[in-house]
Amino acid sequence: MATGWCDSLQNYLVSLGERLAVFWNKFITAVRKSFGADQVPLLMLPKRIDDAMVQFYTLAKGEIYNANLPEISGKACFASLGWLLTVTSDQGELKFNMLHPSNHHAQIQLPGLLRCPLENIWKFALSSNPRSTLDYIVMFQTATTLGFCRPGLGGQGWKHLGFEAHNIIRDLTHYQGSFYVVDQSGRVSVVCEIDDPKRAHLSVVAPEIPSKEQLLGPKKGIKQLYLVESAGSLLVVLCTSYHNQYESTIGCRVFKVPFSNGNSWSDSEVKDLGNRALFLSNSSSSFSIEGSGNSGCKPNCIYFLNSKRVSPFVDLDVGIFNMEDGTINRDFSNSFNTGFEEIRESHLWIQPSF
Repeated sequence: MATGWCDSLQNYLVSLGERLAVFWNKFITAVRKSFGADQVPLLMLPKRIDDAMVQFYTLAKGEIYNANLPEISGKACFASLGWLLTVTSDQGELKFNMLHPSNHHAQIQLPGLLRCPLENIWKFALSSNPRSTLDYIVMFQTATTLGFCRPGLGGQGWKHLGFEAHNIIRDLTHYQGSFYVVDQSGRVSVVCEIDDPKRAHLSVVAPEIPSKEQLLGPKKGIKQLYLVESAGSLLVVLCTSYHNQYESTIGCRVFKVPFSNGNSWSDSEVKDLGNRALFLSNSSSSFSIEGSGNSGCKPNCIYFLNSKRVSPFVDLDVGIFNMEDGTINRDFSNSFNTGFEEIRESHLWIQPSF
């Protein structure tokens, strides 16, 4: 009797999992056909660490979809090029896996890492989509260190590149064959000679901001810095706030790097993104797409997620900054930022990469 009941329960759970997978794949297919694969970013909503059922919000339809991803339960999540990186700590060792939300059964196991607390991992970036090549690099960022490996080519563990302790890394991205970082002073550097880990080093391509007050105005500071590619150019975005109000972003400034021909920060400022929209997040790689009515994304706007954690005790710093008039729309999140009564992980932008 007990055995039969267990078998029935197991069959039911398998069937339920299969139906959820079919639903998710149908949703992805419908999105692709309706709007084009390169025009539909998804937003993974904040989850509790032990959640297996997660929610995705699509800007195209303004709707929330549930997906069963048991592979991410009990793990911290990050995102790059549409892939999720999961990290968990097991007896002092960090364990990493990658999976794609549209086919989460196909996982890529990455090397483990000793003597690195889970909370030290801030972000990760991919050089290429693992679906298209085996020659790709996975890089993660801590406050002062970069770690990278080549899992597709049988790499032998993580290699490390140190950073000056007093210059905290604020963001990481991959652009035209190289990894770039920006530190808290605004200095942008490129990772050189990564093919030889013993010779890998950073080379500055944009100097630190000489005077934040002169560049940003009185009583304004930098809350967060992001690196993002848009229309073939590498941009650094400064999310600004008042010195006494760091929980709320009040504006964004955009600059093109690397600097050339002796240009300064003010010389390199970008005032208009054209028909592009930027998507920025603390825990996922930033990206840009063409804004259009079909995609649900507004052109010449910056969609930012500046909260590292979701908490009922702290206001969410989420909004859409309009480059044309300098306004911030915070109402767009009303349809999905509800019911978070405990501390959760941050939102994740999922870049289209079907």
